[in-house]
Amino acid sequence: MRVNINGIIHTVAEDTGLLDLLADEGIPPKQAIVEVNRRFVSHDDLTGYALQDGDHIEFILPAFGG
Repeated sequence: MRVNINGIIHTVAEDTGLLDLLADEGIPPKQAIVEVNRRFVSHDDLTGYALQDGDHIEFILPAFGG
């Protein structure tokens, strides 16, 4: 299936989940803000989230410091 991750089209397996995508990108789940189709996905919901063909996924990494 094809999904859009941060503006780039990727082909992924049908059973790929959000945690799989985060791992592939090397992003620790607790450090990312995740949106699918412009809707926030909480950290508690990442494990069981079923992706669909054509989903638009955004991984946002907040920068803290000063």
